[in-house]
Amino acid sequence: MSAPRPTVPHDRRRRSSRRVRHAWGALAVGTAALVAAGACGSSGRDMRPPAEGATAQTRTPDPTTATSAPSTVGGSVVASITLPPSLPTETMALSSPDWTSGQPLPIDFACGSTTPPTIQWSEAPEGATELVVFASDLDAGEVLWFVTGIPAAVTELDPTAMPPGATARVNDKGTAGWDGPCPTDRNHTVLFELAALPRTVTEGYPTGAAARQALLPDAVAYGSFSAPVGTTSD
Repeated sequence: MSAPRPTVPHDRRRRSSRRVRHAWGALAVGTAALVAAGACGSSGRDMRPPAEGATAQTRTPDPTTATSAPSTVGGSVVASITLPPSLPTETMALSSPDWTSGQPLPIDFACGSTTPPTIQWSEAPEGATELVVFASDLDAGEVLWFVTGIPAAVTELDPTAMPPGATARVNDKGTAGWDGPCPTDRNHTVLFELAALPRTVTEGYPTGAAARQALLPDAVAYGSFSAPVGTTSD
């Protein structure tokens, strides 16, 4: 005759049942986590190791994209202008016989004037095919004057006797010629630039600031000078 089973108290049976349920619950959660991790970590295809000597590809900025930089004149920031990606070294002397270097732009060429000043420069080096001239209002970030087709042997741009082939292109004001800068409530500056190019500028080329941005980095020689513009209180 077998011995009678020991009686298990009712509360001990309930605690044991809870422990079993908790264990199964933990196992189910762990299994679900492993499945989810596997789904996120793989698309079902093995990743090939990189080839020997391979390097990661980097994104190169568009070289035609302009950058903004403050223009400093006399130690103070006067404007934020659009610059080409790179500028050539200045190797050509550039000036105007119409006023002394460092003096303000004469009123004859200022607000409302359509007559540009005369510009003179030193000889262009070998390799120059065509010369172009820009005059830009640094405060407004606009090209006021853009001339192409200047023969490489020429050393002066006289608006009353333009060299053969020289053409005034459309500026940022929408006119083909000089657009004199108007005074504002603070001093600002006109920058004159000459670029000697190894090629000719064809018809249909960009105009104004877009042309300046595209052409200056290609120059084989470059020169510039600036002239301040008076304020409305002058």
